[in-house]
Amino acid sequence: MKFIADASLDDTSGLMDVYEGHLEAGKLQLTNEKTGTWFVRPGGTAVKFRLTYQLEPGHVSMLIDESPPDLQAWHPFMMIEYECSNAEAPPPVSLGN
Repeated sequence: MKFIADASLDDTSGLMDVYEGHLEAGKLQLTNEKTGTWFVRPGGTAVKFRLTYQLEPGHVSMLIDESPPDLQAWHPFMMIEYECSNAEAPPPVSLGN
């Protein structure tokens, strides 16, 4: 298992979001649970996110789950699929072993 940290700029809120997690068997899973960079909705409700990337040659899927900060009950929020247009291309992400 390999530890991964990621920082990204949220295009909706304009805030920095920091995720951490692990890479294992072609699956990258990150959360902002421990970093505390949760998204606050207009009504004031905060949510944390878990990002799960499945990495395969020529294809990456990204499942985003959400949960209130005080719960461990993850619920599907969004699924994004990326497909490489070049069938001969290597996997789009190589994080080593």
